[in-house]
Amino acid sequence: MKNILFLAFFALLFSACDDRDDYFSENNEAPMLKILVNGLEVQPDFADTIKLGHFYPVKCVFSDDKDVSLTPFLASSSLNYFAFSYNEVSKTLMLDGMAEGMATATICVKDSYGKETKQNLVFTFIENLPPVAKVQVEPVGLSGNREVQVNATGSYDKDARLGGSIVLYEYNLDGYTFTTPSGFISYIFPTSGVKSISVRVKDNDGVWSSSASRTIGL
Repeated sequence: MKNILFLAFFALLFSACDDRDDYFSENNEAPMLKILVNGLEVQPDFADTIKLGHFYPVKCVFSDDKDVSLTPFLASSSLNYFAFSYNEVSKTLMLDGMAEGMATATICVKDSYGKETKQNLVFTFIENLPPVAKVQVEPVGLSGNREVQVNATGSYDKDARLGGSIVLYEYNLDGYTFTTPSGFISYIFPTSGVKSISVRVKDNDGVWSSSASRTIGL
């Protein structure tokens, strides 16, 4: 008789546990998910551009009424188009593309009951865009002085918004060529006459621009 009561007690206990799990499963809500880009929340189907080889940070803000520990992930449909990593400390997905073109990143969070929240972000992947050289030349001092100031600070990288930057300037001063990280120089020519000055710039992907040229009479 005691054995029967013992078995009945455990049967009732397990049944109560199952009923509790069923209750939580039925009343469970899907996790909350917000996506932030540059500190601002973006809406579903937000679109932007990624330069290949430069990871794009996407901050994930999420919570759940049951699970305290969730990890966002990319849906399997996105894995053929994106490389990614996840920083647990900053809650940030770092996205990069596999090839030029357009693709959708479906970011997901799923709780232990299988409820899932998704948000789509649409990205266009591009290769590096070359920089553009700009140059201005001004004489310095009195008439007949052979010193000039060469200003190439107006040069720019076409994809600066995507992480591009100018890292080096190449100056050709009437045949004398050198490189420097400075976009502004002064130079004294050894002789008078009409002088040709040109500048190229290199971006952080190692690509050089076309030359920008000026002539000046000294």
